[in-house]
Amino acid sequence: MNNKILIFSLVTFAFISMISCKDKQTQSAPSDIVKSTAANKDGQKLEMTFDNAKGTATVQYNGETIELITDNPASGMSYKNDHYQLMGKGEYVEFSKDGNLIFKSDDPFYEEQSGNNGQQWWMDQHLINGAPISKKPEEGGESFLKINADSTAEYKVGDIVNAMTWTKENHALLLKNKLSGKTLKFKITNNTLIDDLGQSWFVKK
Repeated sequence: MNNKILIFSLVTFAFISMISCKDKQTQSAPSDIVKSTAANKDGQKLEMTFDNAKGTATVQYNGETIELITDNPASGMSYKNDHYQLMGKGEYVEFSKDGNLIFKSDDPFYEEQSGNNGQQWWMDQHLINGAPISKKPEEGGESFLKINADSTAEYKVGDIVNAMTWTKENHALLLKNKLSGKTLKFKITNNTLIDDLGQSWFVKK
């Protein structure tokens, strides 16, 4: 009888441990969570939380919490459910309900720098700084910068590619290292990004 109780207890413990491990594996890391707030010309706010690991977005609008799932667009961002859709590039967003636009962020600089397709020139581009490339393999080759529409970025100087998040502040991009928390600032001009050292970054031809 005691052996049966012992075996049952061990099986129960193993089952609970397995469920617990599974739950931990499905949890997103803090670095996968990106929060952003957009405002329109009337002062209304759209608060967004993106879970890049799960491919979901949670939108807070007019006191309502709305869960959306990405539909993996070729460029920019697009999240939707049966009634709502969130689309945009960078900080510029449009929010629709049943096909009707109910929110459009106010971003004069976006309008100023956007072309016919509504895309800012530096978005989803491979930027380089034109610095001489070392022939030593351990020094990592060409430096580059990639600003993604989902508020993430890749920044490489030397032999390490740094995972970043970004926000736009007036005519500047602020890139924050996901691991160290260090922030880099890039001034935006018509065709270059200029870092704190005065180095220009431009689209690789």
